[in-house]
Amino acid sequence: MKITILGSGNVATQLGVALKDAGHEIAQVYSRNADNARALAAVLGCAATCVMDDIDTAVEMIVFAVKDDALSTLADVVGPKVTDAVLVHTAGSVPMDVFAGHAQHYGVLYPMQTFSKERKV
Repeated sequence: MKITILGSGNVATQLGVALKDAGHEIAQVYSRNADNARALAAVLGCAATCVMDDIDTAVEMIVFAVKDDALSTLADVVGPKVTDAVLVHTAGSVPMDVFAGHAQHYGVLYPMQTFSKERKV
């Protein structure tokens, strides 16, 4: 599966590594901080961007591993560009219908554990 990851924090890092280790292709990492996007992209062997309009939506899945309060804004920017990707977010306080009207396939992936960038899950 070809995947874009939005976010560069603990959850994005651990999910990205786990998905790559499982054989999936990480196409791109987006972060509002360019250095953070590049750092995680280097680990995952993919492209990086800090520009919302440059987010790669020609993928099979987009993982939104961002702060809860940023999710709606990113869904509004990314959603209209999505053709057939599955959209999932990791926010515990946001319902999955934040993607309603933006994608046919969407959901929530809420891991019930603490993550850190340094400790592999």
